[in-house]
Amino acid sequence: MTDLHTHILPGIDDGAKNAGESIAMILSAQEQGVNFIGATPHVMPHGEEEIEKFLARREECFDTLNNEIAKREGSFPRIVLGAEVFLDNDITQYRNFRSLCYVNTNVMLLELDPGKYSDKYSEWIYSIVKAGVKPIIAHVDRYPWRDELFEDTKFLGTVHQINASRFLTLSGRRTARGIIQQGGFCIVASDMHNLESRPCNMKQAYLKMEKYDEIEAEDIFSKNALGLMKEESVV
Repeated sequence: MTDLHTHILPGIDDGAKNAGESIAMILSAQEQGVNFIGATPHVMPHGEEEIEKFLARREECFDTLNNEIAKREGSFPRIVLGAEVFLDNDITQYRNFRSLCYVNTNVMLLELDPGKYSDKYSEWIYSIVKAGVKPIIAHVDRYPWRDELFEDTKFLGTVHQINASRFLTLSGRRTARGIIQQGGFCIVASDMHNLESRPCNMKQAYLKMEKYDEIEAEDIFSKNALGLMKEESVV
C-alpha cells in the first residue's frame, strides 16, 4: 500500500515527537503492508522566506530520521518528502511555491479549512493547476461542505484523499463510498500523527474496502497514489 499523508518526521509539527516515535510509526505502517510513505508536515505559507525556512527545517528533521534508520537493520518503506499545505491565500504568488510538492513530482497536498467553505478555493486551486501543479485535497471526508468543492472544481483534475479511519465504521464507509462515487479520482491515506489517537489504520481500512470492492480497494489504497508519484517533475 501507499500512504501519501503522514506526520512521521520528528519534531516538526504535531506528529512524531522524536526519531524513536517516527521509527515506531513507520514500522507500524510497514507491518500493515505500507511500502511507500509520504512525509507531509504541516505548513502555512505566507511568503517565500517562510517556505524556505520550512524546507530547511524539514530537511533537518529528515536527516535526523535517516540517521536513526541507519542504525537499524532490515529494510524500511520508501519515504518521499512533501508537505500538507494549508490553503488560505493564492500560494502561486510565491516564486518557490512548487518546492512544496512531493519531491520530484508536480503533485501537492492541500489542506482546507474544515470550518467554512471559501468561494476563493476554486480560484486558488485553479491558479495552482494553471501553474502546472496537480492538487490533492487532504482528508476531503472531513469537510462538511465538500459537495460545493466538488462542484466548483470538477473540471480541474483535483485528487481527493480520504482518511483511512473513515472506513472503520459503517457510517464512515458510506461517506467514503459517496466520495468515491462523486469525487472522481481518489486515494486513501492514514494522516497518521502517532500510534495512539491517530495511528496508521491502513490495513484495517483496506480489509473493509476489499470486502466491498477488491479492485477499487487496490486502486485507492495503492495504484492511484503510486501513479501520482510518477508525475513528471516541474519543480
